Amino acid sequence: MSGGDDIIQRLVHVYGPTKGEALYRETLERTGLAELRSPDDEMRFADALIDSGGLLEAMGRSLRVRALLRGASRAPRADRISTAP
Repeated sequence: MSGGDDIIQRLVHVYGPTKGEALYRETLERTGLAELRSPDDEMRFADALIDSGGLLEAMGRSLRVRALLRGASRAPRADRISTAP
């Protein structure tokens, strides 16, 4: 089972098959990814869920930790980078 399959299952478990699969496809589109192939891809997907807020944010935070544990880059999210001198 790929990371993407596992994520679809999580979304389907919470939102049902139609909405869960649609959320997965929409989030892939927002990230510009065709599929999740690496921990860094999972990190980008997780960050997109976090930006959605609510329950998706909570799911995204969980997936972000999982991506880090699987070796994703520890680069900070763009909205958390300070631009102050």
